[in-house]
Amino acid sequence: MERKYMALAVLLLVLGVATPIMLNLFWSTSPASLQSPKIQTKTATTHSLLEFYPIGMNSFQSIEEILRFVEERTSSKGYMGPPSYLVRGETQTVPATTSPVTPERTSQSPSTPSKTNVQVVGIDEPDIVKADRDILAVASCSKVNILSMREKKALSVIDLAESNVYGLYLQGDKLVIISVYYTASPISIQGSMGPEVPISAGTSNTSIYVYSLTTPAKPELLYSTYIYGMPMGSRLLNNTIYLVATLPLEVKLPVIDGQPLPPSSIAKIDPYANSYIVIVAMDIDTGKRTAFAFTSSPSTWMYMSRERLYLAVQRNIGEDSYRYFLNVSLNYLPSEVKANISSLISKGQYMQALTELQKYLATLSYEKAEEIVKQVMEQLKPMTDKTYFYVFGIDGLRLSSLGKFEVDGNVLDQFSMEEVGDSFIVATTISRWQVYAQMGRVIEIVYRPYNTTMEIEIQTDGQTKIQVIRFNETQVTPAPSTHLVVYTVRIGEPENALFIVDVKNLRIRSSLTGIAKGERIYSARLVGKTFYLVTYRQVDPLFAIDVSDPSKPRVLGYVKAPGFSEYLHPIDDKTLLGVGLIDDRKLKISLFDVSDPTSIKEKSTVTLDAWSNILSDHHAFTFDPSTGEVFIPIQSWKANSGGVLVLKIKGDSLEYVKLLEHNQALRTVYTETELYTVSTSQVRAYERQAYTLTAKIDLSAG
Repeated sequence: MERKYMALAVLLLVLGVATPIMLNLFWSTSPASLQSPKIQTKTATTHSLLEFYPIGMNSFQSIEEILRFVEERTSSKGYMGPPSYLVRGETQTVPATTSPVTPERTSQSPSTPSKTNVQVVGIDEPDIVKADRDILAVASCSKVNILSMREKKALSVIDLAESNVYGLYLQGDKLVIISVYYTASPISIQGSMGPEVPISAGTSNTSIYVYSLTTPAKPELLYSTYIYGMPMGSRLLNNTIYLVATLPLEVKLPVIDGQPLPPSSIAKIDPYANSYIVIVAMDIDTGKRTAFAFTSSPSTWMYMSRERLYLAVQRNIGEDSYRYFLNVSLNYLPSEVKANISSLISKGQYMQALTELQKYLATLSYEKAEEIVKQVMEQLKPMTDKTYFYVFGIDGLRLSSLGKFEVDGNVLDQFSMEEVGDSFIVATTISRWQVYAQMGRVIEIVYRPYNTTMEIEIQTDGQTKIQVIRFNETQVTPAPSTHLVVYTVRIGEPENALFIVDVKNLRIRSSLTGIAKGERIYSARLVGKTFYLVTYRQVDPLFAIDVSDPSKPRVLGYVKAPGFSEYLHPIDDKTLLGVGLIDDRKLKISLFDVSDPTSIKEKSTVTLDAWSNILSDHHAFTFDPSTGEVFIPIQSWKANSGGVLVLKIKGDSLEYVKLLEHNQALRTVYTETELYTVSTSQVRAYERQAYTLTAKIDLSAG
């Protein structure tokens, strides 16, 4: 087959490095070939514990309005999800509990165990390991192991079957499990107040289970709830758990406990949204819960103080570039075409709008169409990364919308955000993008036969004759004469910025821009009134920014050191510990003297040929302020071995203490007299003073 193209060579080169905007394609599956999954309906759930309430936002007025909005937004992507069919009357089996042993609890217990490393004191975060009193809870895929630290043995196992554990909370004798289950095949949910809700295969289902560990050998399921959506964050404040999940609009309506949310609890915040953000609040003592949702792009990070919840959503550069290009194009179109495309833009149906624009351009000469695109291009200015923040007031199970604000740039992680007094501080890395459009033409596509001959065998009266047929015709297929491609390219160098927002009116009080041009933020941490930033990857510039005056943040100083820190931990108000890499391979732990932020000093370092999951999960970091000991899970690059590296901070020095061998160790828990290293398959106990191994407890792995 031979093909002739007349195309723009520069277009091919640009598309190789540009950021393309792709369409998602789905194919249909016959419902008869699909099997019904196990619906995640909890037998411990009762709807009398579930409450809906207006959330003070721009709520939808009816189910029909929601469905119209979803139809417009999902059709703009050029697809709908795979077909669904109705499944009724199914319930999910309560997670099974097994009891290896059944010892009686006594009044004796070890000293208070260490807690999960969190950002805000007093606000817990989900993790795979939790400890409280005598109990150690460890998640391993679909199972949660309950251990007695005093007796050094497993007491019971909670088996979630097909679900995977997202995170745990342990507060007193209450164990909270957040798990995720993926629907195996399409289903539909029939609500009591609205239409059937289609759930596509692969849709995430997030569940919350609350167990009583009064008798830890026999955990008792008290309450449970579930929503459709992928969890993106959770917090526990006092006795209330807050869960945030993202759900694609293709599901049509958010669902909790098999019941679609009412329109009054669903808000249209972003008219160009492609997802719902669903927020559930649940009292772990009573099982009461509330839920609401709003339209948005998927949330990337959450931050929570005792009074407010912040959700960060990054700008969708792809869709925004389409909208920008189309809006400018309207100035060069005749009235009928302009009205049609403008209507499609208002509904967020950008692909249809681009198709209509291309159809119009195809009616013109190539030169005229190319001239219009060129004129539009001249009007397009660079676009900037943006992050939108949705802010909610917290009052137990009730959340209220306080408004939104936006800043330039993208947020690295939760430590790039902090609330201090009446100020919210956020650090971002800013990139700029240029929208480009290219015209191209295809004159013709020529197909020549692959095999030019065919043999026909003819038999008559035992005689065989071979007839050879030759194919000589060439097929020529006309192609559309005009093609329009719109794409974005990152331009210039990134830079970093810090913004301080007044939490009372959600307005930006001040900003500090142009920090470390050409670099990006790798870690951040607020210590007192100083905000620390780490930028670049080869040389670690640790910046100190004074935020004591919210109206005038200023860079106090910085220090450059080899490598970079992915995680910063305040030891005290004069000392900062960094965990990162040097030479992109070796683990580096740095001790910084920040007593004088105008003259930061790297006082001591430890490097080793290993990796640590602290680099991607701050919950893995453990520090005992009473002894100055730092516990860092490591995994060797050279050998299939690892453990927990124990270091001690003495003055301005880091001292090596011990490597507690435990391959694939992920967490460390300590008490006054004992130390526990934890992997997903085993817990090891050590005597605290001499680090003598005293027990190995095998876990039931999921």
